[in-house]
Amino acid sequence: MKRIGDAKSCKAHPKRPRGSCLPRTGDQMVLHSFKEVVQDYIARYRDRANNELASFQMLNSLDEAVERAARAEVDGGRKHDHQWRIPEAVLARAGKELLAKRAQIRKCTGFDSLIELVETTAGSIRGFGELAIYDTAVRIGARLGMEPEFVYLHRGTRKGAKALGLASGGKYLKVGELPAEFTKLRPHEIEDCLCIYAKELARLKRASVNVRAN
Repeated sequence: MKRIGDAKSCKAHPKRPRGSCLPRTGDQMVLHSFKEVVQDYIARYRDRANNELASFQMLNSLDEAVERAARAEVDGGRKHDHQWRIPEAVLARAGKELLAKRAQIRKCTGFDSLIELVETTAGSIRGFGELAIYDTAVRIGARLGMEPEFVYLHRGTRKGAKALGLASGGKYLKVGELPAEFTKLRPHEIEDCLCIYAKELARLKRASVNVRAN
């Protein structure tokens, strides 16, 4: 198996708090509206994110999906950017404990029950935080044909939600609570978008407030 999370790959990532999303990268074109944010997300990030989930959907067994999901293994063994700072021992323990709950995982009737099971099983492991819980549930859910129906909140998406002036203290947001431009995205894509574009959303929100004030 290809070794993941080695020192070379870690150095390639910018410094950021553990459990947070990578910010928008590449050509920093100024975005002027929520519509442009959504369009930029679709152009830059949608295919990669959905291809990663499709790779879990195509795995031969649930056991393999659970283990790879917890260890954040994507693209043939690469460690996902979101979990690159989490020690391998932590991810391995999460995978082991989730594998022991495979029977309960199979009985989950939807994404909400799945993420609750992941949280109660692995959430007490130090270093396996909100984003790891969410990402792991989404990856396992892809194998089971379960997508989030809501926009689940963790550190990164809370920043995006706050930037839009939305309540961010709960477990999730309903899609209808967000500006209409975001309805072009599926809930897990909105989660990704809020996380990646939190700074841009805050700037656009401030600009709209200033326009109204004038």
